[in-house]
Amino acid sequence: LTVFDPNNALVFAIPLVCPGNYKKWYATVSTNIPNNYLSGTYRVEASYNSKTAIHYFSVGCPSSETVSVDLSGHKGVIVGSELYSSSLILPNARVRFQSAGFIKLTNGFKASNGSSFKAKIRDCNYSE
Repeated sequence: LTVFDPNNALVFAIPLVCPGNYKKWYATVSTNIPNNYLSGTYRVEASYNSKTAIHYFSVGCPSSETVSVDLSGHKGVIVGSELYSSSLILPNARVRFQSAGFIKLTNGFKASNGSSFKAKIRDCNYSE
């Protein structure tokens, strides 16, 4: 289990080992978020048997953000009100946008063939 901050820096990694041969198994990890953590969207990755599940959560829930860089790999952006993007989503990228107010895709936005893009209108506390 690994957690990355909004700048894609590793926050922590915790090895979790399934205690037996189960079809389904879960573990919980509880930690306090220090006051000096960056505000923004964090990525959690859980890997098992060469498969990785990814989840995003927000710390400090910024009210707005503009995303204008090319996006590759896995990227999530969660804001409280306004999300703008003119990004190019590169092939094989998986991008998730979430805003409580609106998401506006401006001139230049493009999701390339082979990419995945998902947008949701939900508040910062919503998680799937």
